[in-house]
Amino acid sequence: LHRLRELVGSEKAILVREGRLALDRNLFWADAWAFELLAAEAQSRRSAGEETEALHLSRKALGLYRGRFLAEDADKPWALSAGKRLHSGFMHNVIAMGSFFEAHSNHQEAIICYTQGLAVDDLAGELYQHLMHCYLAAGLRAEAITTYERCKKTLAISLAISPSAKTRTILDHALNGSLRSEEHTSE
Repeated sequence: LHRLRELVGSEKAILVREGRLALDRNLFWADAWAFELLAAEAQSRRSAGEETEALHLSRKALGLYRGRFLAEDADKPWALSAGKRLHSGFMHNVIAMGSFFEAHSNHQEAIICYTQGLAVDDLAGELYQHLMHCYLAAGLRAEAITTYERCKKTLAISLAISPSAKTRTILDHALNGSLRSEEHTSE
C-alpha cells in the first residue's frame, strides 16, 4: 500500500475502507464515475420537469459511455454489479432522450439517439423497437423493416435467439403499413 501511494504521489490518494482499496474521488477522475453523476443529475432534472437541462446532461453522460464496463473482466463477480449499473444508466438515458424527441414528434432526433444507442449495445431489443416505431412514424417503412432484419440477424448470431413477440408485432405493422400510436408502449 505504501509503494502504491508513492507511485500515485499522495499518501491520501489510496483509501482503505472495510479491507478494500479505493481511489479518492477528489484526486482522481474516472469516466464511469462522471457518467453516473451526469446520468443521476439528468434523471433528477427530468423528474423536476427541467427537460432541456436533462437532455444536455444526458448527452454529456452518453458521450462518456463506451460500452461494457471493463470488457475483459465483465464476467468477474467484482465487475458485474458496476457493469450492470452503468449499462442500466446508459439504457435509461438513451430511452429517455429518444422518448422525449418522439413525444415532440422529432423523429429524426429520436432516430439518431436510438441509432447511437445501438452502436454501443446492438443486443438491446428495446432500442430496435423504439427505432422501428420512429421509422414508421416518419413514414420510413423500408428502414423499419431493415432495422428488424438487423435485429433478427444480430440476436441470432450473438445469442441464438429470435426477436421478441413485440418486435415481430412492430414488423407486422411495417409490412401492413399500419401503426397506431397506442401500440407504441415500452415493456
